[in-house]
Amino acid sequence: MLISKIQRFSTHDGPGIRTTVFFKGCPLKCPWCHNPENKKFTNELFFTAKSCIGCRLCEKVCPNGCHVFDGGTHVFNRESCNVCGLCAEECPAGALELCAREMSAGEVFAEIQKDVPFYGENGGVTLSGGEPLAFEEAAELLEMCEAAGIDCSVETSGSGIPGVTGKAASICKTVYFDLKDGNPERHLRNVGIPLETVVKALKRVDEATFGDIIIRSIIIKGVNDTVDSYDAIAGIYSSLKHAKALELIPYHAYFGSKTVQLGGADNGDASMIPGPDDLAFARNYFTERGVNVL
Repeated sequence: MLISKIQRFSTHDGPGIRTTVFFKGCPLKCPWCHNPENKKFTNELFFTAKSCIGCRLCEKVCPNGCHVFDGGTHVFNRESCNVCGLCAEECPAGALELCAREMSAGEVFAEIQKDVPFYGENGGVTLSGGEPLAFEEAAELLEMCEAAGIDCSVETSGSGIPGVTGKAASICKTVYFDLKDGNPERHLRNVGIPLETVVKALKRVDEATFGDIIIRSIIIKGVNDTVDSYDAIAGIYSSLKHAKALELIPYHAYFGSKTVQLGGADNGDASMIPGPDDLAFARNYFTERGVNVL
């Protein structure tokens, strides 16, 4: 499996101090993805042009001639790149960096064990991504953590492997589940899979879990901030046995800089950032329908 990051001392992905493991790869195609480096199931290279110091070591080691310096400007030809990572290994300034590294469940578990003394009563490990439950190894990793008495949480979009999703739900004390849009047509167009498929996965989690489900919904101004979506999400929430809360997450445009590092154009759109009034309306709308909003 490809792991893009193991984030230590995380306080935003579950209770207490946690180790968050980010998996690279997701079946969805959300254009607003806040972690675009975790969308593809293959490895990629970050290139941060402003960090390049012109040492040209990458040019010397690249077997495919992907790095060219034209008048002092570093040009990276991604079409010829096979992501061998030699340039990233040599780059002293961190201008070139592999997005992820291959790791086994055992290797990730060994890293998690280093943090156990800091977890205290409430901390533990959280699997995130990408879509962690798209990997069979995620279930293996969770079983290792469970056997070691480590508290487990997972963040999922409902697009993982059904068997892995069920196994994760039976182990994790908290499941953070994304509902990106309650409008079926818009969901299919923007996310790439039917809303019905996601809801079926959520029902599977609700049947298998012994813990809490926290629904997470991103609010994107002019896209999914509509009452039909809010009504549908409130209805789904109310149908669950283990729903504890709904987190409303405002869209941000910072991910656009990551897209540039991956060789694309900045696709962050500041006009889609919801304002305080938009968020207050959403919070009040859900609260009035009996939803516990965070």
